[in-house]
Amino acid sequence: MLHAFTKTRFEDSVKERFEKDQSGIVMVIMARYSIDMVKQMIKENYDFWHINAGRVVDIYLAGYGAFLPADNKNKDYTVVEGTNLFFNNRAFKTFKDALYKDMGLEYDDRIEIFLIDYYDNKIHYKGALRIDVSASVGGDQEELRRLMAFFINACRKCSDIQTLEKCYNFRTAKKMIKSKFKKITLEGVITLVFSFV
Repeated sequence: MLHAFTKTRFEDSVKERFEKDQSGIVMVIMARYSIDMVKQMIKENYDFWHINAGRVVDIYLAGYGAFLPADNKNKDYTVVEGTNLFFNNRAFKTFKDALYKDMGLEYDDRIEIFLIDYYDNKIHYKGALRIDVSASVGGDQEELRRLMAFFINACRKCSDIQTLEKCYNFRTAKKMIKSKFKKITLEGVITLVFSFV
């Protein structure tokens, strides 16, 4: 998992991580650290998700930075327990405003994951897959881990959003997601699978 303190740093990092003319999917997690579920999510999964995703999909945490000095007394920065990360609400808001503007979306302060295409040496925000984690798993950490494993595995099979959409068509996705994520509603399946920007 990678930090994305600003949208510009995120975009620069993505370009650095992909070789010229390489394509793939990047993941952005929109999750404010002050939310208890997010604190638990990062504490329990940060290292494992980084290792499990490997080079299959780069996972970025919006509004997070790395290596804040331990003696920093600035109240704008919150040290993320068990990691070398810090979180900043102002950075998160700036990143959020720019990302949602590029995607033509409104932010509703829920935990969300975006799967975004990278090809032709740039990030393509239009057509991104938007996953409403709050609606999909509620506060259930086990369901969250299963959801992340599902998308990491899907990215192993599909190198772009269009292929991902074809691989997991509505009927297949509905059956699979209903069987894997028992608590999800039909509306949640539609939100989860077909929330293409």
